[in-house]
Amino acid sequence: MMLLNERRCNVLLDILENESWARIRDLAQRFHVSDRTIRYDLDVIDDFLQFNNLSLLVRKQNGGMKFVESAEEKTKLLRLFQHLGLYQYVLSSNERLQKIFAELLYIKDYIRINDLAAILYVSRGTVIKDLQKVREWLEKRHLELRSIPKYGIKVVGPEREYRQAVVELLRKNLSLSYLLEWITSPEPNLSDSQLFKCWLENIDTAFLQSYIRRLENELKVVFSDVAFSGLVIYLIVSIHRIRAGRDIVGRQSEMEVLQSSRTFAIALSTIPLLEERFNVSIPLDEVSLFTEYILGSNVASSAVEEQESRTEIQMLVCNLIARVSQDVPYDLTEDHQLLAGLLEEVRPTLFRVKYGLILENPYLDEVKSNYPLLFESVRKHTNSLAAYIGGQLLDEEVSYLTVHFSAALERMKNRDKTQPSVLVICAAGTGTANLLSSQLQSLFDIKIVAIAPCRQVQMLLEIHHVDIIVSTVPIPPVSIPILIVNPLLPPHDIALLENHMDKAKGTSSVDDLVKVIEKYCSIQDYHQLRRELDGVLNATLEETRMDSEPPSLFQLLPASNIRLNVSVPNWRDAIYEAGNVLYQEGYIEQIYGQAMVDVVDKMGPYIVYWKGIALPHADIDCGVKKSGFSFIRLKEPVVFGTPENDPVDMIFALAAVDHSSHVIALLELTNILSDADKVACLRSENETEKITQMFLSWSKGV
Repeated sequence: MMLLNERRCNVLLDILENESWARIRDLAQRFHVSDRTIRYDLDVIDDFLQFNNLSLLVRKQNGGMKFVESAEEKTKLLRLFQHLGLYQYVLSSNERLQKIFAELLYIKDYIRINDLAAILYVSRGTVIKDLQKVREWLEKRHLELRSIPKYGIKVVGPEREYRQAVVELLRKNLSLSYLLEWITSPEPNLSDSQLFKCWLENIDTAFLQSYIRRLENELKVVFSDVAFSGLVIYLIVSIHRIRAGRDIVGRQSEMEVLQSSRTFAIALSTIPLLEERFNVSIPLDEVSLFTEYILGSNVASSAVEEQESRTEIQMLVCNLIARVSQDVPYDLTEDHQLLAGLLEEVRPTLFRVKYGLILENPYLDEVKSNYPLLFESVRKHTNSLAAYIGGQLLDEEVSYLTVHFSAALERMKNRDKTQPSVLVICAAGTGTANLLSSQLQSLFDIKIVAIAPCRQVQMLLEIHHVDIIVSTVPIPPVSIPILIVNPLLPPHDIALLENHMDKAKGTSSVDDLVKVIEKYCSIQDYHQLRRELDGVLNATLEETRMDSEPPSLFQLLPASNIRLNVSVPNWRDAIYEAGNVLYQEGYIEQIYGQAMVDVVDKMGPYIVYWKGIALPHADIDCGVKKSGFSFIRLKEPVVFGTPENDPVDMIFALAAVDHSSHVIALLELTNILSDADKVACLRSENETEKITQMFLSWSKGV
């Protein structure tokens, strides 16, 4: 039950008894508090009235207010006071801190400690005690709580850090269920946002939501629900700060890269919509920072292409999969869905690490608790990602990657099972959704028709036949059963699912085909027909799969592309020699060799992924004719500049004609190079044909 403290009860009684308009200044003088405190009291009173289904106060622009509804409502309110008595509501210690953060970060000028105490309805001493924790929190975010006698206190610091602090505060303290209701319901319940009302009011959030949906259409992406709400929150904070005259200034080198991206161009073309709606002027640096947040957002599906080299990211991801595979019971390098999911996840991860952005993971603690060894394995093997981007992956990021691997492990346990029709809804992104869907597939005979954020439920129901919706968050009721579960599926959720899945079981495609045949023909041997149809259908699917599969490492690295005992004086010449092999065999133009060297000059020797092994490459527009690898083994190793992996004696150069046809071969290669015994064979064998046969046998797993 929502209650009022003594002062707020008396303020409301004053308004009730006043036949004319009550004024904020008069109320402030009567109760010995500031005008600001009375304004906050009036907001709380409105919440109290709404909670009890009573009309809100009527306000005038000059600060006057009245309770002008019927005598019946006034009588109900007075009886409510008699029933409740006068009650002082005291915020919890954590709520008090969050309210202090919200107020200090929102105000433009200094605020006195006495006014904070009045807003919180606590003593001055309590506020002073709380402010020590506030200072510590701010210092960790490179902000300062400045104090000037007679003026009060104020938060100061770099604008970028200031905004990130507000975004972090709002995202951590507004519950996931509130955020989901906020972005899906036309009239959300605001009770979860009262501590941060100053930031959320006077902003047309419905317009911001429609704006983000427009961006989704333009970018051809679907943001996860967590990312969608995060972008809305970021725009709320930005608009408040721009209105307060606090524009952001970006780092020039980073701005140039961002402003050359497709995402920046699309954001820039839509910014006039925000400027017109909120009557603000948004400079280029603001658009650039917003672009950072877009690029750092988790998506449910994506078609975004940015300047970050896809080949480099593919190498990093293949390396990660190969190394984690060594720590688990299954060879995950064969899981193409894992590769695709991680490629989609890692790109925004790298942007967030690069620009210091934080994306909350609501399942972090549960992932660490349920998959401790896998989590540690992923964290250990993300060092190459961290080295490439020049930053450190937080546990939130490692957790998002971990759920992709846990989903792959569930798929490995359940390779041969069939499925009917379940729609999976998850707010936290593809990794968590894939984990949930993989566990569902391992436990039940079901078919996952789609994985999506809750905003797309109605659209997907129009496209797919769905028997059951399994969701990690509450969603609006529909005509089919909705089961709300934890994505890690604790025992009580499994029991809940078991009670419903039997009702939704369907038949396989072979059974459906047999039923159609049975309508028009007399079947003499039902079981034999079913077996033969199953064999034919599976064979056809296998042929289709084989025809559509990209080439293997054996196909892209023939014996003619291998050179042994090559003598070079330094790493540059080693790369030139590897490129020269590709040139001689017709894979590239001569400029590609220099382009590979330029990559190392610009990015550093991150291409030395393993001890003594480098994988140079360049972009597809640097003179590539067809995809392929070259392999050269040096007579004398050379130094690339990586103390942990120097010196290098084996070079695998990659030329890729597009972004995808070489990926499976790259995954095979990284798997081979992660195996110490196979690397030893490559170093000791002196016949190119035998090395080629080794690659063939390793690719086929024989």
